[in-house]
Amino acid sequence: MFSSLCFRFSIDPQSDPEALFRISSETGLITTAMELDREREHWHNITVIATQRDNPSQVSRVLVAIETLDLNDNAPELDRQYTTALCDSSNAGQ
Repeated sequence: MFSSLCFRFSIDPQSDPEALFRISSETGLITTAMELDREREHWHNITVIATQRDNPSQVSRVLVAIETLDLNDNAPELDRQYTTALCDSSNAGQ
């Protein structure tokens, strides 16, 4: 097992030209830099670089595939008009 304190993490800028992601150089935690849109791009592939702190010539790269999940940002619509009625004596949930 290794300690993340022994490594410095970064994202290869060529793999993330729009700078959509950030990475903690200390922990390697990847976060988004802006809101992602699944309708625009379903998958993002970035390359994470881990460099050994006490020996910078020791470098490892790994491809990270990030799936963008869909958020229902469009209100649901009914396929036709419905007429509804509600009694004023109805209980909540009826």
